[in-house]
Amino acid sequence: MHRYGDEVAAIARPLRDPGDLDILLDRADHARVVLIGEASHGTHEFYQWRSALTRRLIEERGFDLLAVEGDWPDCARVDAAVRGGPQPREALLGYDRWPTWMWANEETVDFADWLRGHNASCGKERGFHGLDVYSLWESIREILVWLREHDPDQVPAALAAYHCLAAYGEDPNAYAYATRFGDASCADQVEGLTLRFGELTAFARKEQIPYPYAPVHSRGTRCRQVQLALRAPATGGPDPRPQFLSRQATAHPGCQVFC
Repeated sequence: MHRYGDEVAAIARPLRDPGDLDILLDRADHARVVLIGEASHGTHEFYQWRSALTRRLIEERGFDLLAVEGDWPDCARVDAAVRGGPQPREALLGYDRWPTWMWANEETVDFADWLRGHNASCGKERGFHGLDVYSLWESIREILVWLREHDPDQVPAALAAYHCLAAYGEDPNAYAYATRFGDASCADQVEGLTLRFGELTAFARKEQIPYPYAPVHSRGTRCRQVQLALRAPATGGPDPRPQFLSRQATAHPGCQVFC
């Protein structure tokens, strides 16, 4: 332990005014991914410093994707807000998963207001995305609503996934426990649904057909990731969130990620 303490002491620097962030910006100069750690889920001072560092990463180092420890659909509303949609305060009031105060606070409103203005003026939009994938049942219901309106032929496959998951009473712990101790998981149903949406999206793009499968494909992918995340603690599988980061960085060569 003493060895690690010496290492930290050797690279630590005081943080008293905005200029003290310069050394961190220099260290991130050639990075594509920057991880901003934390020791608190809600102190005013830390949120202010994180906001200041994030702004400089965007303005001075060109980072363009912010991935936070928040639920994907909640953060999607904030992403829409910083791209010119509803006001950030309205979007943040929609956070309903504990701990709501982690992002639904004045410091995040101030940052989102700034990012909205920055996006409007710089010509290149920066995104705000959530890494957490807990909204399994909400996502599958969204898929069913969308399919009933746009493509009823795909509803039976979506219902098969929904009925499989519904057996666990929307209790993520019950689902994880069941898959750990022998019950068949819903992976096949969810995976098949997601793959089908991906195929239809790719076909529509190739043939230049104006068929809006991308939104439901995104929701299907979210269901797949949630299902993996719920099973991981019980089955020993990997956390799917780092996979999200790697896919973003790989799929978008010019993309830089910070979280």
